[in-house]
Amino acid sequence: MNDLAVESANEVSVKELTLENRLEIIGEGLRKKHLSRLTEMEIAPVGEMLPLEEDLIDNVRMYHITEMVYEKGESVTDKFTTVFNTLSTYNATVFIVMESDGRKSSFYVGVRNNESDIAKKRSTVTLGDTLKNALIGHFPGIKITNVDREQIAILSDKINVQQNMASVSVIGNIRNPKDLQNEQFTQGLEKLALAMQGRQYIVLIVAENQPPQAVQIMRKEYQDLYTKLSPLQKVQTSDLCLAISDY
Repeated sequence: MNDLAVESANEVSVKELTLENRLEIIGEGLRKKHLSRLTEMEIAPVGEMLPLEEDLIDNVRMYHITEMVYEKGESVTDKFTTVFNTLSTYNATVFIVMESDGRKSSFYVGVRNNESDIAKKRSTVTLGDTLKNALIGHFPGIKITNVDREQIAILSDKINVQQNMASVSVIGNIRNPKDLQNEQFTQGLEKLALAMQGRQYIVLIVAENQPPQAVQIMRKEYQDLYTKLSPLQKVQTSDLCLAISDY
């Protein structure tokens, strides 16, 4: 009897969801609105973490890029996509760090090994060499040097002491045919460096690799979402507002 009562209550709560409620729920997921309310949420426990130095030695490889050479008008975006795709089969994260003291900007690129299973874990040295060699192969003339763990630790400490932080979550989008030209499609990191010229800042850009199974599940969820929303594409709603005056 109690089970039936619970089921009935669940059915009622689902039926009571209005169109506005459903659109709001969808907007929360797609637009990541929860990021603006992080201060209102409870902090989840981090759990056991490796000491910073041990983690850097075992899982992180980073490189300092001081010069890049490419022909005017060539698709740099496609080249970077190919470079990062070389690590797509591994449980790894590619990241970019831009750091400036207000006078000079530095540009770093690196990879983090996320595999915790020792039996499946690939060598972090191999991941780093793969990233470095792919960059050299696609950008002949690039000047790239290894960053040791002491320099990485210094950068990490600079991030920890920042007083103001902002977080942005981005979902990759499909390019339109009219946007295939590189200069029309991309706003390069050099534009960001110019916009922040004269200011002290650190930018951390993380590209987290997703396993094929997760991508398939995400695609299926978006397809289901499209199927549920498609009947509403011609639905119009309006609110009636009444003004009451005192005589």
